[in-house]
Amino acid sequence: MRNDRDSTIRRGARALALACTKTVTLTGALMGALMGVLAAGAIGSASAQTASATTAAEVVRIDASNAVLVRGPQGQLTELMTGDEARHFGTVNAGDRLTVTRGPARITKLEPLASRNVATAESVDRLSRRLDDGRPGVVREITTTATAEIVAVDPIGRTVTFRGPRNAEHAARADDISIDVAGLRPGQMARIVYRETVEITREGR
Repeated sequence: MRNDRDSTIRRGARALALACTKTVTLTGALMGALMGVLAAGAIGSASAQTASATTAAEVVRIDASNAVLVRGPQGQLTELMTGDEARHFGTVNAGDRLTVTRGPARITKLEPLASRNVATAESVDRLSRRLDDGRPGVVREITTTATAEIVAVDPIGRTVTFRGPRNAEHAARADDISIDVAGLRPGQMARIVYRETVEITREGR
């Protein structure tokens, strides 16, 4: 029974990691799911957020294909980086501690819709090497285009909470003052483009 459970966890982690490294159409929850695996030990529903969130992981081993297996804060194992992504990352060894930071979601475009559209979400994941401070690391930048229902609006904080596919709720901030946040109403449908990042870096050294 234990072997079956471990095998299921490994397959789920590998599928998540492989999906996160492709520049293709993705589900909008992948980045949050990655953080959920490390912080809570499970792949659950996830949402965009308006503040950064950070968790840590320890490298357990690097396999022959350069895939990196890590242990999260609660002892759970997951494949954080596949071979291609690990090569972008730089040198990493068993025992190294990695920091995974999920950045806040920022709305780049918002278009109110007059009709009730079916909720959809399509994301593009782009990987780039982190170079700004010289540490080994990678940044995943995810841009999501969603057709969603407005749930709540904070005109002062310029944040919008919206409901996408599978009734998953997301929150994002509109820094661009040309986006009319105050004019939105709960229950209204809108086409929303928002951007998030996940940064993976090595602690110390």
